[in-house]
Formats: sequence, structure tokens, C-alpha cells
Amino acid sequence: MKFSRNIKKIRTDNELTQEELAKILNVSRKTISSWETERSFPDIETLNKLSHQFEIPINQLLEKDLDAKKYIPHLFVKNHEKSSLKHLCLVQLVFIFIGYLTLLEVINIPLTSFILLFITLVTSHHISRNFPVNTLRIYKRNSLFFLIGVLLINSILGFSGLIRNIILEQPNVYYLNGSIVGKTIIIILLSISMYVLFDTRHLFLYKKNANLNN
Repeated sequence: MKFSRNIKKIRTDNELTQEELAKILNVSRKTISSWETERSFPDIETLNKLSHQFEIPINQLLEKDLDAKKYIPHLFVKNHEKSSLKHLCLVQLVFIFIGYLTLLEVINIPLTSFILLFITLVTSHHISRNFPVNTLRIYKRNSLFFLIGVLLINSILGFSGLIRNIILEQPNVYYLNGSIVGKTIIIILLSISMYVLFDTRHLFLYKKNANLNN
């Protein structure tokens, strides 16, 4: 049966265990196992969900051996696009480093926040173009935990120094308000930028694990 081979291919190519795929489709792990061993078959509602989640037409799920290029295009990132994305990530890392130095008040380079925002948006655009949203959504829970953790760490780093300055120097209200706004902007931008790099990591891991040549 084509479907049993296809469902297993979808799962293994996306590095999912039977239990992880079962959670995505709201079924049991035994159900996934029975599909892969041709002991049972999903209902139409589950087929629709599977089709939507991995962007595969139902007729391809049932009738054809899946061609990886038709449902996981992120594995086939062209060499020049991959190189461009790597360069963007390197530049982004440089400005993340500068952003942290700014957050810790070690240096103060004008326009750091705007440049970091621009590079983050460009990197995000590359990810969305090469990594289907429905597939990327599988990892959103881990990405969300990562974002929350980074936000907490950045907030502690940024505001601990501000609290120390308030205690030691007792700055005026205008300076204090400006510092709070500035640090909040840097904290948010740094956290979002790290979040985008975390998603970029999935793109490169897929490419590496696929063992495909462009």
C-alpha cells in the first residue's frame, strides 16, 4: 500500500517519532504504527489534517510514492540561497554581540537596533521562503520556550544594570524613562533575533540530515 510507505517517509524525513507525529495529528502512537504496518487506515478528517500539515495533496498520499521535492522543499535549498542565508546569520550574530554589549552598557553604537531589526527581518524572509510554514509549525512549541527563556535572560541582564545605576547614581526621571525604553527595545530585538536564528538552525539541520546534493 502506497500510504503506509508514504506516512513513514513523511515521519522519518521530518525527524519525528511515532509519538510526536501522533500528537500532531491527535491520534495514538499505536494508530501511527498500524498505519505504517498496513493494519489500519486513517479517516478522511485525519487525511485532510495530514495533507494540510505537510502540504501534500491527498491523492499523492494515497496513490503515489512521494517525491521529496513535492512536500519538503526546504531540503532543496539552492547553494546560493544557502550561502546567502549563512552570510546573513553571521552578520546577524555580529550585531547580536554588539546588541548585548549595548545592553550591558559596554559600548553605544548608534543605529544598532535598526540594523539588527533589518537583518532579522531579511533572515526571517529567507526562512519563510525556504521552509514551509506548516512544517515549521511542528517546532513552534520548542521555539516558544526558547523565546521565553531568552526574554527572561535578556531582561535580567538589561534591567539589573539599570537597577544598580538607580541605586548608586539616582538619575533624573527623564534619563530613567529613556533608559527603560531603550533597554526594552534592545531586549525585544535581541530576543526576536535569537528566535529567528533558532528557526534557521532547523533549516540547516534538515539540509544536513537529508544528505541531498543540490
